[in-house]
Amino acid sequence: MAICEKEKVKKELVWRRHEQRLRDLFASRDNRAAAAIQRSYRSHLNQVREERKAILLVREEDQKRQTEEDRRNRVIEKKRAKDSLLRSKLRKALETARQIVYWKSERIENDANTGQSHCDHGLGSFTKIKNVSPLKRKNEKVTVDSLKQRKWFNIRLERTMYRFGMDPIDILRLHDTSFAGLDFLGEDSVDVVDFFEFIGEPCSKFSTWLLSCAHLDGKTSINFTEYTNLVALVCLMGRDDLLRLLFCSVDEEKKTFLSKEQWIEFVSIMTEYETITHATKSAIRAFERYGEVYGYDRKHKLFFDGFKKILQPFPFVAFPIFRLQAKIKEKHFGEKYWKAISTKLSKD
Repeated sequence: MAICEKEKVKKELVWRRHEQRLRDLFASRDNRAAAAIQRSYRSHLNQVREERKAILLVREEDQKRQTEEDRRNRVIEKKRAKDSLLRSKLRKALETARQIVYWKSERIENDANTGQSHCDHGLGSFTKIKNVSPLKRKNEKVTVDSLKQRKWFNIRLERTMYRFGMDPIDILRLHDTSFAGLDFLGEDSVDVVDFFEFIGEPCSKFSTWLLSCAHLDGKTSINFTEYTNLVALVCLMGRDDLLRLLFCSVDEEKKTFLSKEQWIEFVSIMTEYETITHATKSAIRAFERYGEVYGYDRKHKLFFDGFKKILQPFPFVAFPIFRLQAKIKEKHFGEKYWKAISTKLSKD
């Protein structure tokens, strides 16, 4: 408190001296010198404000980064605990299976010695239980009103559901079978890293383009509404939609064409995590063949039509994003479901 008071008194003294100096200059009718002092002092104040803003921004970024790191560490601890629990359950299941097999072999051996036969093939009281989903076991009818009783349901999620033609039971299945398994902290939030790990693809540059398409750029975690919007948007994209997304993501300046440098960067981004060696040099050299000479610099430019044509002899360049889409479909209801949703939306 003492330091703050001293700073306050110091600032008041500076202001008084500054005002006294200005009064003396105006009294002596030296307006030019007074105006120069005012300008210099105002520029000094603006510089101090900018420095304070920069310091506050750095502090906020550091605090945000620290919060994200703490959250990520808690997620990793929960994942480890969950993995250890699954391993222990698997160990118990294997031990139970060994005991059943041992008991079955003894039962068969005793039956062979006594000459008896059982229709249960040695399983005794063990019967086959059909794996029924929780929804079918409860026989509950899922409606929008029943979803509104859930904490994670909101008006944005309802609009997303109607927008993509999904049923309430599909939303509940998506939450219970996919999202809930990735929400390790129970905060209705899933890390983007965990999402791509669940899909089986690395979190690359072109995967962040998909996030920006769903207005999630810069986010490290997403809630269930954003998760549903992202999954449905990516799964319902056609081939031309994905190609246009790639083209517009590389064309950050919105020039409607790609330069050779941008094409080289695009090829390197798309083949960064590929384990198979591709003919990337041939794809780069084909730029002049499919590009058009345009502009005052008379250099080759690659427009969207040429972009689609150049990918025909070199399909490996755009293949990673189609593979990512196929994996997202596979992890969320399968190809047939999204094909049916697409047909339903096209009819509407």
